[in-house]
Order: sequence, then structure tokens, then C-alpha cells
Amino acid sequence: MSKKVLSLVLLSFAFLVLCPNDLAQKGYFRDTVIRGGDDLSFHIFSRGNGDKVPTRINRLLQLYELYALAKPPYSKNIFRQATANDGSIYGGKVAITSKVYSNNSRILSLGFYETSSGATTHYWNKYYNFNSGNGDRIELKDLFTDEGYKFFSKLAFKIRSAKYRGEVRKKIEPQYQESFMETVGCLESDNLQGYYIHQGAIVIDGDGCLIKAEKVEGLDMEVTIPSKFFSTYLNNYGKAVFGFVRADISKFRSKHLPQLFEGKIDGLHRFVMLLDPQWGDEYWGIYAYLKHGEGIALKGTIKDGYLVLTEYTLSPTAVDGPLGLIRRATEQGTISGKVTESSFEGTWSDRDHTKELPMRASTGRTTQ
Repeated sequence: MSKKVLSLVLLSFAFLVLCPNDLAQKGYFRDTVIRGGDDLSFHIFSRGNGDKVPTRINRLLQLYELYALAKPPYSKNIFRQATANDGSIYGGKVAITSKVYSNNSRILSLGFYETSSGATTHYWNKYYNFNSGNGDRIELKDLFTDEGYKFFSKLAFKIRSAKYRGEVRKKIEPQYQESFMETVGCLESDNLQGYYIHQGAIVIDGDGCLIKAEKVEGLDMEVTIPSKFFSTYLNNYGKAVFGFVRADISKFRSKHLPQLFEGKIDGLHRFVMLLDPQWGDEYWGIYAYLKHGEGIALKGTIKDGYLVLTEYTLSPTAVDGPLGLIRRATEQGTISGKVTESSFEGTWSDRDHTKELPMRASTGRTTQ
């Protein structure tokens, strides 16, 4: 895992007074925004009593972005791990704002716009798209045939590179334009995870391809591709998401990680977990016991489908650091086992490997 990722995962405690604010948006899911000052807000979704789908969506978002689970009545400390300083170069998050782009019976799409600050400042955009019927996170690959996705990737690159070149010519002084052209290579190799669905179109954001110095130049990195340009390349899942066919959207499942796993350790201790492949054989993740709701960071590698992850927890006491109070991360137990796109089966062990407990989880069921 990169230092940047670790800086966001291994976080500590910060106190904020929050004010829930129900936006009363019209949509398939009720959308409640929790606020912590002017620069911190977070969406929590609901739809009827005991509905497990929004619960699953909330847990994935809260683990990914906050590393803690919010339980009604919402904790005044919902942002505590996200905003804390872990002593790294990027510190903790100082701003989290978000926007919902689609909220209907087929798709829930939203984006987060975030800033962290420590020895330096870092800012980025992150997008999530969910199946409204079962809470699965959706990647674009899920919506296209294999050949259709190849076509769409080429189409997206053609549109994005043309727009980017135009933005550079329009907004960058001629003598500096050549240095900006390296970004075109990033657009070509982009995994297209920075997307959302809005009004029947796929919107792709290329902000992640810009280095920090380029982000202040005002380059518009979003492109909108209406469905009429790719509708014939969609699979049945994609046709259902974009409303070209009537189908039970809950029957379609994602084939790609990261997803939310839910299960039990030793058949007793309920937990939720995110597992996310990184470059090469590296994995990172976060999990939390539902009883406690605190995120525990995971980092490790996979070989032949067998995953070995080390737990990282924050020290219980804060110490003075050059950037203020920090809590150092320490290695704890180990999680190991076989992982697929829909299940995990393995073992949890303590730091000394003197105690081992069976651990099972799945993306296909929920634990309320």
C-alpha cells in the first residue's frame, strides 16, 4: 500500500460537534446529511424500517471514508477517525463534501470531494456507484460485455484526450503546454473507477490523473458520454441500470472488488470488511466489529488466491508530534484465507499467533 493510502487508513481521534440535517431530497433512498462544521458533511441513506440495502451501502461508505460505523442516534464523533492526524505527511482529512448524482430504484451514484492536511495538503475526488436493489458497488466493467467494455474504453479515451488537449490549449500558456501532455498517457491507462451516472449518461472524472501543481490550473477534467453512444455494448446488467429493459435489478451482482463483506469470527463476533486489490499482489482493507464500530486497517499480499493481511490499530493514547497530537499505528493480529469476489474464508490470529479463530464472510448476505 502507498504512503498516501496508509495516511488515510491509519487515523486517530478528533472531536467535532455535528448537526444532522435532513435534505428531504426526492429519491429512492431517503438522504440525510450529517455535518461537522462548514467543511465536513456525510450522506446516510435509509428506506423503510429494517431495510438491509441502505445499511450495506452506508457501511461501505463509512468504512471507506470514515473508518467507523455511524449508528442512530448518530454519534457526534462520526468524523473522529477521518479527521485525525496520524503523524504522516498528509495528516488527516480537513474537508469532506459530497454530492448525490442519481438516486433511483436502479442506481445510487455519489461523489466525495476531500482534502487532507499535514506537512503538506492533498486533495482528491472519489466516486461510488451502487446497485439500488442489493447494495453492491458497481464498476463500469460490470455493465458491459467484454468486447463492449473494450469499445467503451477506447471511446472514452478518445473523448477525454481530445477535451484535455483543448483545455490545455485554452488555459495553459504555450511555453508550458508540452509538460502537461504526459497526462494523456494516464488517461489512456485509467481504470475508469472515477465515474458516476447522471441523467442516463456516464460522467468520467480525470482529476486523479493530474499532479498537485496541475490541479490549480482550472482544467475541466470531466467528460459526459450519453448512453446513446454505448447502449448497444451494454450487457443485461447495464441495460437494466440505464432503463433500456425492465428487470429485477437486485438479481445482478458485481464481479469486482472492492465490495462489502459481512460475516462472523468464531461464529459469534459479527464484522464488516472491505478488501481492495492494489498494484501487483498487494491488498489493503478495513474491517470493523459491529459491536464496536471502529475501523481496523489491513495491509498485505495475495498469492494463488490466498490472502495474508496484517492488522494495524492506533495507539490508545495520543502523543505530541511536530504537527500536533497524533496516535501511532501498531501491528496487531493477522487475517489470512481464500478470497473471491463474493466470499472470504480463513483465520484470524492474534499478534503472537497463539490464538486462532475461524473467520467467514460473504458479499451476498447482510448482518443487521
